[in-house]
Amino acid sequence: MNPIENKRTATELKAKMSAIQKMVPGKASLNHEVAIPEFGPKELLLKPLYSGICTTDLHVLYHGMGREEFPLTMGHEVSAVVVGVGEQVDYYVGTSRKIKVGDRVTVEPLFPCGKCDPCLKGRINLCPNMSHLGIFDEGAYADYVSVPSNRTHRLPEGVSDLAGTFIEPLSCAINFMDKSQLKPGNSVVILGGGSIGQMTVQVALASGAGQVILSEPVAKKRELALKLGAHAVIDPINENLVERVKKLTDGKGANIVIECVGVPATVSQMLNLVKRGGRCVLAGAPVKPVEMNFLPLWYGEVELVAAHATAWQFPRAMKLIENGLFDVEAALERVVSFSEGVNALEEAYKSNEIGKLVIQHNR
Repeated sequence: MNPIENKRTATELKAKMSAIQKMVPGKASLNHEVAIPEFGPKELLLKPLYSGICTTDLHVLYHGMGREEFPLTMGHEVSAVVVGVGEQVDYYVGTSRKIKVGDRVTVEPLFPCGKCDPCLKGRINLCPNMSHLGIFDEGAYADYVSVPSNRTHRLPEGVSDLAGTFIEPLSCAINFMDKSQLKPGNSVVILGGGSIGQMTVQVALASGAGQVILSEPVAKKRELALKLGAHAVIDPINENLVERVKKLTDGKGANIVIECVGVPATVSQMLNLVKRGGRCVLAGAPVKPVEMNFLPLWYGEVELVAAHATAWQFPRAMKLIENGLFDVEAALERVVSFSEGVNALEEAYKSNEIGKLVIQHNR
C-alpha cells in the first residue's frame, strides 16, 4: 500500500517530505525532514503539481502576515492531484461527482468556520474564525498537503495543471470586479500591473468596461496590458497620473478605481483619480499605515470598498479558463523547479521588474 494513502499508515511509518517553510520573519528554507501531514475523515491529502508565488506569500514571509509560530509551510495558489481521501468524504460541493484518488484539483485556500454570522450570510471570506492555507495552516509549497474536501474543485479537462494554479488569483480579480459594481461602458483605472493587475484588466474588459486604463511603472508590464486589450497605460513615475487620467476621461475621473498593489503611494492616489459619485476598490493588502486626504471622498460622495480574497468566484474562474476566454498565463515570467523555490521567493520580493513565478513540484 502506498504509505500516504491513509492516516494510519502515514502515522505509523512517520514518512517525511520536503517543504519550503518560513523559519523566522524574512527567512525561508527548503527542509527535507518534514512529516507528511495526516488527513482527517473530511479531508483530502494532495500532491501539489504547481504552486504560484503571490504577493500575499511575500507579505507572510517578509511583513509578518499570518501565523506567528514557525516553521510554517507556505503557499496557497495550487493545482494538485488527490492521493488520499478521508472516510467521510463524498462529493465535490455543489456537484454529483464523487471525489476520488487521481483527480486533479485546485483549492480555495480560505477555510471558513461555516457557523459565524458572516458565514451564515454567505460572506465566507469575512469569517473571523477562518484559517488559510499557507498563512495560518500548513501550505502547498510541499510534497503533500492536507485540505478540507469541501474547499476543493476538480479541474476540468480543458484546464492544464499550470493554468490550474491561476484559478485562485483570477477568482480574486473577479471578486474585485464584483465589488466595483461595474456597469457596461464604465471607465476603470487599475493601479498596478502585476499578475493580479493584468487579470483585473482582462476581467474588466470581459465585464463590459468601456475604457480600461492601467498605471504601472514597469514598461514591459504596460506593454503586456496593451496586448491584453487595455485602452491606455500610464507610467506613474514619468507622467502625471492624475492629469493623464483626467484627460483620458474628459476631465471627470474614472467611474471605478481598483488598487491592486497595497502600498501607501497607490492607495492614497485612488480618491484623486475617481469621478464624483464613483467607486474605489482597495484590492491590494495595505501592510503599512496609509495617510489619505478624505476630502475628495466627502465632497464627491465617493464609495470606498475593500475586496478580500474570494467568495464563490472559483467556478466562474474555472469556466472562463476552460472556455479559453482568459490568457491567465500572460503574466507568467517563468516556471522554476521546487529546489529553486526559496531563491524565487527572494527574487520576487527584491524585484518588481519580474512577472509571475510559478513553482513546479517534484513528480
